[in-house]
Amino acid sequence: MIINRETIQPVSLIASADNFVCRCEGTGWTLIEGKGVKECDCRIRAKTIRKLERIPPEYEHLRIESVAPDLKRHPRQSFVWQTVKKHPDLCYLLCGQPGAGKSAVLWALYARAVEQNRPAVAMPLSELIEDFRRAETASYGDEYLPELHPSKLQTICWAQQDLD
Repeated sequence: MIINRETIQPVSLIASADNFVCRCEGTGWTLIEGKGVKECDCRIRAKTIRKLERIPPEYEHLRIESVAPDLKRHPRQSFVWQTVKKHPDLCYLLCGQPGAGKSAVLWALYARAVEQNRPAVAMPLSELIEDFRRAETASYGDEYLPELHPSKLQTICWAQQDLD
């Protein structure tokens, strides 16, 4: 489809009740003259809200910048939180006993990534390994097409494994 003035109308500024300016006239896309379209802020905002609603209630208040380690749960939790605060955009593989705080770290990273509109993957370690194995053994000829399901594409590279 060719995107031009006939297929998408130029945007106008529409102020909503909460002072949020929507530029798409309800389409979710804004026209960039001579370049095409991009997602409107209202569409990005709606996706962000939906993704943040996926966070379990016990973790929804956590943010990397304001969290305090709970040393009763695990003595090295302070080190983990310091590392994550210093390098929040890296990918982490967390292993440990149940209750050590792995989920808290990962949900805080997820919230940060969602709020920054960054793509990432959240999945159990067993599913991640299985996807890698399928991709390695699949015969795609010269083309490499890993299998990642849309349901797994959320916002944080999340591989978690509880040690029993």
